[in-house]
Amino acid sequence: MSLTDFIKREEVADRIKPFRPEVRWSNFPLKVPRVYENPSLTGTAFDYLLRFDLQRRAPHAEQRKWVAEQVPTHLEPSVILGREADLTFLGGKGAFIPTDELAYRVRIVCERARAAVDAFAKASAPSPESLQEIAAWAARLAKIDGIYRRREVDPTFEEAPSDLVAELVDLLGVVPFDRIIHPERMLLNPTFGAASALVGSADADLISGDMLLDFKTTKSAEVRGEHMDQLFGYFLLNRRAGFPEIKRVGLYFSRYGRTRFGETAAWTERPDFEETERWFFKRAEEVFSGKSTAHGRNRG
Repeated sequence: MSLTDFIKREEVADRIKPFRPEVRWSNFPLKVPRVYENPSLTGTAFDYLLRFDLQRRAPHAEQRKWVAEQVPTHLEPSVILGREADLTFLGGKGAFIPTDELAYRVRIVCERARAAVDAFAKASAPSPESLQEIAAWAARLAKIDGIYRRREVDPTFEEAPSDLVAELVDLLGVVPFDRIIHPERMLLNPTFGAASALVGSADADLISGDMLLDFKTTKSAEVRGEHMDQLFGYFLLNRRAGFPEIKRVGLYFSRYGRTRFGETAAWTERPDFEETERWFFKRAEEVFSGKSTAHGRNRG
């Protein structure tokens, strides 16, 4: 279970729902239509690609180990319930691969991707070929992410479909970098220390200055309630971790090249904010320690 799973629980969603702003519809023009058949993979791959270009444009940006780079360690049988797990099953057609071989192949992809990203970061004006190459590595890493997050192995994780690569490059071409780059503080794919661990796991897309931004590669630019619930959860984790104050939260709709922001004061100035914050973490401790009630209804 992760933060996303936790905030979808009925009692948690009910408790934080009053903090959602009014749903705002958008008439932004669509700039990059969907091409690749798997929109979820496209979204994850674009998250990687956008962070790679932010790293290039903002050398002061802080980054952490990629999720994909953590996969080889998590493939060790001793980590997965002390036995060979379903992670060794590729493609659903009876094709098996030893865990150590899969870990080796994943590690090679990650090492080559890291070298390519490091070289890309030094380019002042990447060529079209360079952009396609780095987008291809983002696609491979996104496939590997599925092993870590969902324990699913895509047997094509060493390949990058040309239509996906082209779509990723188009998405990168409409990013308003001037609106999301801060001259001093940039955290790429940050976690919130022990606060993230408290809810199983939680990693945001970007903290830029006093703004927390989540990337959405969706066909709609509608600000949905579940989007705001996720941002609210990140905001609470940031406070719990004692990190610098977040004053704005927002969504970047990558197919539209547009951002939507809101002030966190709208949350903290509510009279029920502190009580809700205390309840949120009390409930998280109950759920993740296994002390949750059978129906998950604890409004204390």
